Amino acid sequence: MKREETVSCLNRLTLNLVVFLVLPTFSIISRGQNSPPDLATAKDMRARVEAIVRKAVVPLQLSDTSAQIKITSGQILFSPEDVQEVQGYGNQAVPILSTFLIGRDGRSERAAIRLLGVVGGPAILDPLVKVLEQSPRPASREEALRSLHQAPCTPAVAATIFTAAKNDPNGVVRELAAKELSFCSPSGK
Repeated sequence: MKREETVSCLNRLTLNLVVFLVLPTFSIISRGQNSPPDLATAKDMRARVEAIVRKAVVPLQLSDTSAQIKITSGQILFSPEDVQEVQGYGNQAVPILSTFLIGRDGRSERAAIRLLGVVGGPAILDPLVKVLEQSPRPASREEALRSLHQAPCTPAVAATIFTAAKNDPNGVVRELAAKELSFCSPSGK
């Protein structure tokens, strides 16, 4: 009996060692390189999403630092890693990105709208419809129309796009909204 107990004890010990040494390694490998970093709290995620938006809106310097006239780019650019990170947060990023909407900073607003499009899905509908209805910036309303492609077409969204196509004060936004009606129309066609 003693030999059987010893073998059983060794088997359990071996199994525990395998579990202790192999599973953490497997867990690290299975996460992959494209996953967002592990964040301890929602506060950490908020800080990361806000940092990504702030980084994207910094104008690119196109002129030499010694030039008398400074030339910058008005484009809003994201690194592929930042896009993947926000996409990895999914719906959890939507309330954070929504804090940049209808604010004083148009560049941050447009960056947040683009990232909402990256997240996609039903959770982005309300923030984008809010931009279409309330933003004083035509460029932001255009971005919202483009990002709506990543959300389901509901009757409320279709009605909002239809209203923008008929009543938006900016001709470019009206024209884009009219084109978007082919993707999402009130009649459901």
